[in-house]
Amino acid sequence: MNNRKESAEKSIIALLTDFGSKDWFVASMKGVIKGIAPHVDIVDITHHIDPHHVESASFILASCYRDFPEGTVFCCVVDPGVGTSRKRLASFDGARYFIAPDNGLLTYVALRSEALSCRFIENPAFRNQGHGATFEGRDVFAPAAAYLASGVDMEKFGPPCRDMARLDLFENAGVKNGVLEGRIVYVDHFGNLITNLTPRDLEKDWDECRAVIDIKGGKIHGVSKGYGDVESGALLAYWGSTGCLEIAVNQGSAAGTLGIRIGENFFITCG
Repeated sequence: MNNRKESAEKSIIALLTDFGSKDWFVASMKGVIKGIAPHVDIVDITHHIDPHHVESASFILASCYRDFPEGTVFCCVVDPGVGTSRKRLASFDGARYFIAPDNGLLTYVALRSEALSCRFIENPAFRNQGHGATFEGRDVFAPAAAYLASGVDMEKFGPPCRDMARLDLFENAGVKNGVLEGRIVYVDHFGNLITNLTPRDLEKDWDECRAVIDIKGGKIHGVSKGYGDVESGALLAYWGSTGCLEIAVNQGSAAGTLGIRIGENFFITCG
């Protein structure tokens, strides 16, 4: 952290929100950031998270944050509890910084990080005095991200957070009577279904080629290497770029074909 001030003009702030692109919300956040840190580069991860869907935001953040250079500040605002007593967090994983509400949004990052240190954002010196209490993206999170990118030490924001809020992501996963139960945690632009299962969730003696995946009446036999393993319009399962098991339709939408939404369960047995 000794070179933070020297590298401030090269800093990146990456924005992740559910604000969409119709209104002025994202523009206001960028204006505040530029007013504090005019030389920062702003990258939009996405502003089209389903409204209030914290789990989707958490998954998307964890899927891409390691692709950014060290020192990047991630400003993440998907916040159904805005205006309530929920806290605000500034976090550091040893390489990158995260600004977010304390509502579980950083859960997936915490799962992938060996040591995520967190502090509450409480110091009024590092916030914008806006109108009302419902736009903390502009008034709290954007300023905090900008000050971090300008070289302000995270410790100045407030006291340590020892127990941040976490999503209960894996409550439905596990082997029961020889059947592995998983859950859909995200649906991407193509209608591919991303699950909460990774290779470590499968028992060592299971043969992926003989696995049968049962998802809402559809059955998939075996785990494929990619789309080309099945015919156009056919269901398949494969290990995706996030390291998680994904379910798709070759040249189609698995979500549309099966009528699946985030949070629904599926089952794997070995034939």
